[in-house]
Amino acid sequence: MLKDKLFIIHSFISRQNNILLLSILSVVLLILTFPEIDPEIGSGIDNSYIIAFNHFFSSDIQIVKDLIFTYGPLGFLKYPLPMGNNLEIGVIFISVLRLLFIFSVLYLSIILRKRNVLFSIILTFFASTLFNFDTVFFALIISTILIYKETNKKIFFLLSLFFLILGLYIKITIGIIGFLIFASFIIIDFIVSRKITNIIFSIVGGTLFFIIIWLIIYHDFSGIFQFFYNLIVLGLGNSSAFSINPENNWWYLSLMFLIFAIIPFISKQKNVNFLYGILFLALFASFKFAFAREDIFHLNFFLNVLYMFIFLFLIYIRMIKAITYVLLSLLIIFFYGNLNSIEIDGATKKPFFSGTKNFSSTFFNFNKLKENSVNAIDNNLKTKQLSPEILKTIGQETLDFFPWEISYIIPNKLNYSPRPMLQNGCLFAPPPIDNINAEFISSDKSAEFFIWELNQNKSLEGIDTRYIFNSDGNFLFEFLNNYKIIEDEENFLLLQKTTIPRFNSPSSLGNENYRFNEWINIPEIENGILKAKFEIHQTFAGIIKSLLYKEEEYYVEYELDNATIIKHRFSRDNSLTGLWINPYLIRVSNELIGEKVKRIRLSFSDKEFLIKDEINILWEQITFNDTLKSSKQNIHPSELIISKNYNFENINNELENWKSKIDSKNVFSGKHSLKMSGEDIYSPGFISEFHEVSVTQFCIISISADVFLLEKSNPLLVFSVSRNGETIFWETNSLQTNDYITNQWNKLKLDVIIRANIFAGDKISAYLWNKDKKPLILDNLRMDVFALE
Repeated sequence: MLKDKLFIIHSFISRQNNILLLSILSVVLLILTFPEIDPEIGSGIDNSYIIAFNHFFSSDIQIVKDLIFTYGPLGFLKYPLPMGNNLEIGVIFISVLRLLFIFSVLYLSIILRKRNVLFSIILTFFASTLFNFDTVFFALIISTILIYKETNKKIFFLLSLFFLILGLYIKITIGIIGFLIFASFIIIDFIVSRKITNIIFSIVGGTLFFIIIWLIIYHDFSGIFQFFYNLIVLGLGNSSAFSINPENNWWYLSLMFLIFAIIPFISKQKNVNFLYGILFLALFASFKFAFAREDIFHLNFFLNVLYMFIFLFLIYIRMIKAITYVLLSLLIIFFYGNLNSIEIDGATKKPFFSGTKNFSSTFFNFNKLKENSVNAIDNNLKTKQLSPEILKTIGQETLDFFPWEISYIIPNKLNYSPRPMLQNGCLFAPPPIDNINAEFISSDKSAEFFIWELNQNKSLEGIDTRYIFNSDGNFLFEFLNNYKIIEDEENFLLLQKTTIPRFNSPSSLGNENYRFNEWINIPEIENGILKAKFEIHQTFAGIIKSLLYKEEEYYVEYELDNATIIKHRFSRDNSLTGLWINPYLIRVSNELIGEKVKRIRLSFSDKEFLIKDEINILWEQITFNDTLKSSKQNIHPSELIISKNYNFENINNELENWKSKIDSKNVFSGKHSLKMSGEDIYSPGFISEFHEVSVTQFCIISISADVFLLEKSNPLLVFSVSRNGETIFWETNSLQTNDYITNQWNKLKLDVIIRANIFAGDKISAYLWNKDKKPLILDNLRMDVFALE
């Protein structure tokens, strides 16, 4: 009896020693492989939502409950910033997460192969060095569920379930792929055991974990069902919304798929089949996620998941044939072979063996790390500092941002009050979610002000060459309906909520059937905006392709009245809420003045048998509530008041200083033009008081010029108004550089509507701005002033 008791005590002490040694070893591996904590950030689409979720957690986490986004309320844990205590919490979380991952896989390896611990330690070292945040989550979910399978200890089952639910609160992708792993295990377990115990256990346990975390964050139950609805809708729409199609090397990819498929047949082990069973759906979802977008960020994601599969295979499978090692290596080789075949920006992550340095700088010099981070962020966001005048206008009123740049909140300490969708033009928004966003923006809950950041070219082109007005149609209508521009700055517009809606309700102009790849003559409208609503139907082959791979890219081409053709991508789902057709806006204004569109053409990037050729378009018209019409072709000038022209044929007093620049070798019309060097930043212009050019405060000032570019550059026509020596209004034509052609004459145009906002004594100026300081030739600089009816 005593001997038996001593044996039990000895076994217990041995187990405890193993756990202690394993814990120490895990800490050592964590230090050796600790990731770089680099909480520096700038502006941009991705940086903006990182800033937003850090801001919400440090200020008011309740805001996140109403958001519809791919990140959850704990999203800041993936990218913690020095806001509040976020960086401290994030560093601790990342450290504990990685420590648990290392411990769990080492513990699993001891259970499975006690004589090969050194091999597992080396594998874990490389895995911990390579794996990113998401992959550590997946590996932790898998390793704990495998430990449960081998030991039948429920604590590991619950840990796997807990990390699945926790991942869902951080990012939808982690939650979905984690769910596929866990659900696959539950299904296989049921098929083998024919018991529903674990199914019930997982449903009850998962529900309790989710509710407990929800209550800790939000303190009540409201919004739970909307959270799951948003998760499902956003997850299903990824392929349509984000797909881009670089040219893959399908020989490499096909070989990669083939090798993956034949490994189980070569191994002939139950454990291999089981591992494939719990990982297959997760690997497929990761492939879909990565290859739908197929940029370097998403491809790195799949590469990490591929590394994880190989790592777990080597850890979990006891007997591995030599040929299997070769095949596993070829999976990575063929993936890289395809990666080198496609043209993408960036580079795949390489392992950096600087864990001890990273650990030291994070834990022993944390204050310096935080201070450097704050300084770097402040420096990166200097350009987002608003002027005192703008800050005074906004005051403490609520503010939101369109379409996606949120970084202004850091340097300006703004009262940020987001809409549910958080960002527009860069995220999938099906009609139901688009409607939620639209209802919010037209309600009393929406922000008092909006900052609309303009891109570098001040055009309305969004990501993937999309036209920003073709995204989120219902929201866009309510946004333009309820907000007007009050300040037009160099890099952004400031909009304020109106007291009266600006538009009438949309009216139908009828529908008609058309075909892809054919030019469509659009309906004539007397005034307002023309939109086109339609649904694109896939064939059975197209549906299968979308399920297994990704969707096509869809395009709309605009042929303008001046014969210019402009092509943009659009999302198939956004066509349901309507594409913006006429006028085509180059730069937004309150009056939405743009170029007249004659016809459009719709097309897609892949094989014709994937999409049904016929489309039924419902034409819709939107008009302004006030007397001012909404597009250039619908504003009828009743009389030409005055016309001024520099054709450089005669040298008057205003051109005397330019006499040496008059050129006769290259002209657009007549015998002379003006040759400007790179030092000539501003052309001769028209300068006068407003009363000298117009007898009415309601007029159009039309400026045009012919420009011959000797080098690639982006010259702009400028119209400005000054009062008492201060500029009160400034506008340019703001075309992209790509719109101009070198060694050829280009027509530049700028139309400005004056609506009683300029006084008689104000000084107006019209000229060409050679902003890139490149040589060019100017001819026929002209300013016409028309009275409005």
